[in-house]
Amino acid sequence: MKKYLYYNINKYINKIYSWILFGLLITLFISWYIIKIPFFLEIIFFNKLFLLTILVVQLLNIFLISNLINKININSIMLMYILYLILTGISISNIFLIYNYISIIISFLICNIIFLIMNYIEYIIENDITKIGNISLILIVGSVISTIINIILKSSLIIFITSYISILSFTILIVWDIQKLKEIGKNIINNNEKIKKYSILGALILYLDFINLYLLILKLSGNKK
Repeated sequence: MKKYLYYNINKYINKIYSWILFGLLITLFISWYIIKIPFFLEIIFFNKLFLLTILVVQLLNIFLISNLINKININSIMLMYILYLILTGISISNIFLIYNYISIIISFLICNIIFLIMNYIEYIIENDITKIGNISLILIVGSVISTIINIILKSSLIIFITSYISILSFTILIVWDIQKLKEIGKNIINNNEKIKKYSILGALILYLDFINLYLLILKLSGNKK
C-alpha cells in the first residue's frame, strides 16, 4: 500500500512538473515574440491601463483556479492556466529589452539549479516546514511593502536588501509548496479527475515561485544592454 501511494504521488508530482515546463516554455516564447512586434510594444509599455488589466485578469485567474477548482471542469482550468502563462509572458517581455541574452539565459539556469536543489532538499528532509513557510510569506509581504515605500524613497540599499530577502523567501517557499502539494496528493490520489485538476493548480503555485525567483535573480545579477 505504501509503495502504491508513493508511486502515485510521484506520478502526480511529475504531472505538475510537466505543466511547469510547458508553462515556462510558453511564457518565454511569448516574451521573446512580443518584442518583435512594434505595435504590441507600444501598447504594452505606454498604456498603463493595459498593464493594469493584465494584472487584474492574472489575479482573477489565480483566484478562480485556487478557490473554485472543484467546481470548474478540467478544460476551463487548462484554458485559464494557459491564459495566465500568455499574460505573464506579455508582462515580463521587457526583460528582452533591458537585459542581454546571456544574462537572461544564465539567470534562468541559476534559477533552475536552485529549483532542483530545493526539490532534492524537500525529498530528503522529513520535517514539516509549515512554520518556516509562513515566515517566508511574511518576509515576502514585508519585501513588497518595502518596495512600495522605496518607490518614494528611491534607495538602492533598500532594493538590495529586499531583493535578497525575497530570493531567500521564494527559495524556502519552493520546499514548503512541494510539501503542501504532496499532502494534497495523498488525499486525491484515487481520483483521476482531481489529479488532473490539482496537477495544474500545483504547477501554477510552483510556476509563480519560479518566475518570481527568476526575475529577482535577473534583477540582481543581469547585465543591462
